[in-house]
Amino acid sequence: MPLVVAANRDEFHQRESAAAQFWQDHPQVLAGRDLVAGGTWLGATLNGRFAALTNFSGPDDAPAPKSRGLLVQDFLTGTAPAAHYAHNIHGLDYAGFNLLLFDGTELVYTSNKSATQVLEPGYYGLSNAELGAQWPKCVRGAQGLKHIVQEDFDAADLVGLLHDSDIPPDEDLPHRGRPIALERRTASCFIVGDEYGTRASTVIVMSADNLKFTEQTYLAGGISAMAQTYYEAGAQVAILARRQEPLDEAVKEISAGSGGEIAAFTCDVSDAKSIIATHKAVVERFGAVDILVNNAGQSAAKPFADITDEDWQNDIDLKLMAAVRLTRLVWPHMQAQSWGRVINLLNVYAKVPDARTAPTSVTRAAGMALTKVLAAEGAPHNILVNAMLIGFIKSDQIQRQYDAAHREESFDEFVARAGQRLPMGRMGEAHECANLALFLASNASSYITGCAINMDGGLSKVV
Repeated sequence: MPLVVAANRDEFHQRESAAAQFWQDHPQVLAGRDLVAGGTWLGATLNGRFAALTNFSGPDDAPAPKSRGLLVQDFLTGTAPAAHYAHNIHGLDYAGFNLLLFDGTELVYTSNKSATQVLEPGYYGLSNAELGAQWPKCVRGAQGLKHIVQEDFDAADLVGLLHDSDIPPDEDLPHRGRPIALERRTASCFIVGDEYGTRASTVIVMSADNLKFTEQTYLAGGISAMAQTYYEAGAQVAILARRQEPLDEAVKEISAGSGGEIAAFTCDVSDAKSIIATHKAVVERFGAVDILVNNAGQSAAKPFADITDEDWQNDIDLKLMAAVRLTRLVWPHMQAQSWGRVINLLNVYAKVPDARTAPTSVTRAAGMALTKVLAAEGAPHNILVNAMLIGFIKSDQIQRQYDAAHREESFDEFVARAGQRLPMGRMGEAHECANLALFLASNASSYITGCAINMDGGLSKVV
């Protein structure tokens, strides 16, 4: 039986870190890196070593002189047997930690809060308490691991297990002397928060002569998540936005990991001249555009009587004409090479408009019609055009709506409460939209065109 690890890394979104990659100074090590305090939280080596760390949260936990991430780093770059390395750790030098160590022979658990153990073959769940603590997400995770890991299993199923964002009932949550609202925020396997949340999902399958390492990383904002997914798939990615600051932040975060190439371009997609100039710059940088994702939008819904001509025109320019103009520029190349993908991100109100949803619902419905027209014209040239109809997704736009309302509840509480009204009991995640967009851009979707796919967790009443 190989060593199989499925782990989420939860961290503050603003903490700078690098995604998993082979280290230049230690080429045998495959791991992420903490760019603030040094070290790493999880990693493996080509010669059969593995280590992973969790914080141990408790009322008496306090800062300490050394970074806990160095424990993982020093084991991966060293040669000491796991049990020997664990025995020689000076626990008082570090804040509370749990540490798993594998040297190719033994899997060892150690902590500066409980005794060291050599673990027998089995299925374990570990979070921010001692090994064996019956936290719901640990129990559920271990059970899921046991169910999935059979003789032949797909690592992708373990990534799906890590995406579990269900929050247990309050009576099942840990009792650590913290406010119950804080326990709720960190109770799920996949943690969603505006400041703190799951940053990476990693699956490792390690045997004597083989290492399989799969990692998905996540960003807080929608544009970043989609761009990151394409980048990690090896694409050359051009991202557009009006302001330079969010573009710079996205490029910095995304390019810290391994993938293709990414560049940012300031562009006002509601302005025809700006679109033409930006398209020219993108072509000069990367060559012609093979995949276009039309993703411009903002919430502009009002009562019909309050919508001015200017409101209508602004919405049409941003949400409809931007897609028309950008598609018109990339279309000739797609026709010439007999391959192309256009993905229009719309809103569920395109199919089921409601009161106070104009002008958005009207322009989004026009976007759906545009999708169908382009799909019919593009099909003979192998240009596939589809639309994603987005429901409530935890994104920058939801954050802006929350900020504008000046709510007394926290953003996480707002998202959780709003999600409870949806059929799936939660809001969608930006990376879930990104995964669908990647599928529609790939050859795996080679016979799908002219579709408007609901990405709404069952919200819409129509198919």
